[in-house]
Amino acid sequence: MVSDEGAATPATTRPWPRRRIFAALAGAVTIAAVGVSIDLLPSEPSGVLGSGFVLVSFGLAGILLMRNASRLEGRERLAWRIIGAGVTTAALGVAVFAIALLFNPDMGAFGPVDIVFLTAYAAMGVGFAALPHVRAEKAQRVRLLLDALVGGVSLGTLLWALVVGPLISRMPQVGTLETIVAMAYPILDLILLVMVMIVVIRRSALRFDLRLVVVGLTLAVQAASDLRFLTRAIGSSFAEAHPSWGLLGTAAGLAFAAALLVEYPPPRREYAERRPSLIPMIFPYLVAGVLVVVLISTMASSGVGETGFQLLIGFLITTGLVVARQAVAIRENRELVEAQRKALVSSVSHELRTPLAAVVGFLSLLADDSVASLADEERRELVALADEHARHMARIVEDLILLARGDLREIELHEEILDPSDLVGTAINTLDAPGVTYLDETAGWRLRGDPDRLRQVVTNLISNAVRYGGPTRLVVFRREGTTAFLEVHDDGPGVPRRHEATIWERFERGAHRFNAAVPGSGIGLAIVEAIAVAHGGTARYRRSERLGGACFGISLPERAVPAPPDPVEAKTTEPVSA
Repeated sequence: MVSDEGAATPATTRPWPRRRIFAALAGAVTIAAVGVSIDLLPSEPSGVLGSGFVLVSFGLAGILLMRNASRLEGRERLAWRIIGAGVTTAALGVAVFAIALLFNPDMGAFGPVDIVFLTAYAAMGVGFAALPHVRAEKAQRVRLLLDALVGGVSLGTLLWALVVGPLISRMPQVGTLETIVAMAYPILDLILLVMVMIVVIRRSALRFDLRLVVVGLTLAVQAASDLRFLTRAIGSSFAEAHPSWGLLGTAAGLAFAAALLVEYPPPRREYAERRPSLIPMIFPYLVAGVLVVVLISTMASSGVGETGFQLLIGFLITTGLVVARQAVAIRENRELVEAQRKALVSSVSHELRTPLAAVVGFLSLLADDSVASLADEERRELVALADEHARHMARIVEDLILLARGDLREIELHEEILDPSDLVGTAINTLDAPGVTYLDETAGWRLRGDPDRLRQVVTNLISNAVRYGGPTRLVVFRREGTTAFLEVHDDGPGVPRRHEATIWERFERGAHRFNAAVPGSGIGLAIVEAIAVAHGGTARYRRSERLGGACFGISLPERAVPAPPDPVEAKTTEPVSA
């Protein structure tokens, strides 16, 4: 089962009540509307009312976040409580700022008091980054971080060059401490945006998480508020800067909404493990593309000025991050190729061992003079069995060559009309697999296809059921119109949902990929799918409705044909056990 690192267990997941969602929406809109209303008042009363409003709204949101997060479990509870502590610390910073203004009404907009706000931002960033996510290998985590840094550095460069850059000319007019504190805000905002990008593009075992969306919007609105305040406040007093109470109210309202929703994590899911969605992956590089466009436009219009130089530096840093990301990806691919090479060698030894041992044993019996003379019928049977196993080895070698080349579309077919019961019987004899029952539900219809290849399909599917399923196996031949279905059911545990999409890949063994105690090479299902596609069909997996375990099978359109006229009584359609 897929589990996030330290995430709440399924038992703690509760459905979102509609009343709570409506309350969160109404609270966010109301708080934001109050902030906008305060913005419309004259500067003197708006400063007093705005400070009190931000203190109460952020304080209430932070306390609710910490209180409701305590109902969660594990790492998720810790992460949300840290976010709540950050929001509460921001409210505390407002109180500290108000007290400081009582003693110094002309206090500058930036100073030692801002340490409280910066601490609050850092806490929110740490908590947001600590939210649970799907476990990943080290290389995957590094790639994820580099992807987020590409987007974050690109966005930060744009903001710095186009918004913060013009403020640099005013820096000599203020003190060193005020300059450092003022510049810390956009830097922290950039770090928070990088954290948001990481959470957006990484995968989680939870379904769509509205809480993350709300908190991400909270951080984005807060960053916009900081940027607006920065453009007004450099070199000015706090009273002259006049913060945007509308933006602050919107951020507080969103934080309040997150506090109401935090105790309701979305349902966990056993998702099919596929490649990450394309949009989150390319989003950081879209921002980098915007940086390139702005850089070219700026240098074409005004040459390499101060803004162009800043954009150029950001572009070079972003390029270095992209190169580093590609280096990590190349190394990861190299390790993957090496792992596949080792898997191929292991596959050869494993897949050839059984039929080779059978051929050697049969030939030894035929060549052993000490064994009593065999009847001609027995000799023919031994030769036939040795021939069958030798052909099986030849097919395996051919398939391994196709796998090594990476192209499974080169399978050649030699078609004829087949009796599926013969395919199943030969596969059972080859594998020596007990507990297999064959059921023909087609009223004696036949199958058109390559007998060797389809026999290989049945052999691989029965072998798969023997290795990973329970003691009972059922082979079913059925049809819908002229579409034939060959299915193998078992009563085992089935395939975890996260592996349903990947088990058809070469060398993929699903939940047993790291379990050397369970035999298997991970090529059987890849061959099954290739043979099905070569016949114009598909391979698929589902939960068995007959035995409750796994059901692997192939569907072959236009491959079911009526049985030719036969004066002999038709075979029974009752189940036949091996």
